Amino acid sequence: MTVIAVGAGATDRDYYLEYNITYTDTNNPANATGTLTSAEFWFYTTATGVKVGTFYGSSTSYTYRAGATIGSVTKGSKQTFTGLSFAVTIGDFIGFFSEAGALDGSLSGGGTAYYLSNDHCVAEGAQTYAIYSGIHGISIYATGATVAAVIRNKVLSYRREHIKRMEFHKRLLLK
Repeated sequence: MTVIAVGAGATDRDYYLEYNITYTDTNNPANATGTLTSAEFWFYTTATGVKVGTFYGSSTSYTYRAGATIGSVTKGSKQTFTGLSFAVTIGDFIGFFSEAGALDGSLSGGGTAYYLSNDHCVAEGAQTYAIYSGIHGISIYATGATVAAVIRNKVLSYRREHIKRMEFHKRLLLK
């Protein structure tokens, strides 16, 4: 099993991003192909209408691949959302959209953030994003596992449930 990680990390940073804008972050692209199952955020202000997604492309042209709707996110600390399931391909970038609420961002660092007004966490083909001048990382991070690991975990979960049902029926028969 390979653990997949994408994004700069959900930490308290020195700046914040505006809302009603879709952002992608080129820091720490996905290291493998599979399924993302959790996402972490650090918002400067409480957010609503939050979506997270994977994007691929280069320069200023990015395409949304897949994502999940988060909803509301509390401000001021790292907030983790689990139980998600959306596709990621090696080299993908993490991105997000919020209807309201400012995510923390960095004025220093290595990567580049890109933005485009409105919600583009939808399948619509390649879009032209602008470089967010001066922003070098956004406070979002997602993790998951390679496809083989996800399938293995589902099979093990099914087996555990099957064994529980068998034990239950066995107890009923022995009464």
